[in-house]
Amino acid sequence: MHNKYAIALLFTLFSVSYSSAQDVITLLSGVEIKGNVTEITPDVVKYKVWEAKNATENSMVLKSTVFMIKYQNGFKEVINQPINNPLDTEKQLQIDKQLALEKQLLIDKQLAAEKQLLIEKQVQIDKQLALEKQLQIDKQLALEKQLQIDKQLAADKQLAAEKQLQIDKQLAL
Repeated sequence: MHNKYAIALLFTLFSVSYSSAQDVITLLSGVEIKGNVTEITPDVVKYKVWEAKNATENSMVLKSTVFMIKYQNGFKEVINQPINNPLDTEKQLQIDKQLALEKQLLIDKQLAAEKQLLIEKQVQIDKQLALEKQLQIDKQLALEKQLQIDKQLAADKQLAAEKQLQIDKQLAL
């Protein structure tokens, strides 16, 4: 009796593992085809259809309609990316457009802020240049005034020396 159960259990396990040992071709439409992929050409995917535990019937599907193949060893090969629903695409375009506008506004704000900083820096530089220019003018005026003072002092010394000379002459007489 135990042998019958063991045989039935083994048969069931073998059937389940054998039936799952197949490739799954997923089409872009979402349809799944179970079979055994035999060849992939540039235009078609060829496979054997699984019928009653046997891959018997040879078939093919256009490669352009295949999204992915999941091989029996678990490896997945993506053939084509699915095309989004046009409504989803339109919605995504609107979202992308809104994000682009928000990004552009942010960039514009940053540029305006940077421009304002540059203007303020330019004003500071202009003030600094004006101060330096005024300082140079003041320095030049101070030098000219110093020259005048030095000339006046030299003239006053000359005059004082001449007067001293006259006084000395008068006293010597």
